[in-house]
Amino acid sequence: MTYHDPCHLSSRFAKVTAQPRALLKAIPGLTYKELPEADWCCGAAGSYTFLHHGEATGVLDRKMGNVGRNGATILATECPACMMHLAYGPDEETFPCRYGT
Repeated sequence: MTYHDPCHLSSRFAKVTAQPRALLKAIPGLTYKELPEADWCCGAAGSYTFLHHGEATGVLDRKMGNVGRNGATILATECPACMMHLAYGPDEETFPCRYGT
């Protein structure tokens, strides 16, 4: 399992970063692996993905490359916009990834 920091909770804004990780690490039977660039935007950025889809997809590709190299099969996040955008990212043939909050 790994975690994507939504922009509004990241170290740049609300600085709510340790608490979600502590909760995930407390789940019995799951192994948490830190995601490289976890606090980088996934490309959703509210309505950005709708207004600038090409650019948002490029940002998503970078995020999903990090998820793939991380080896996690579960990607958690708190933000509904991030969840929606991240759902477009996985290539099931390369790596299966489930999404949750």
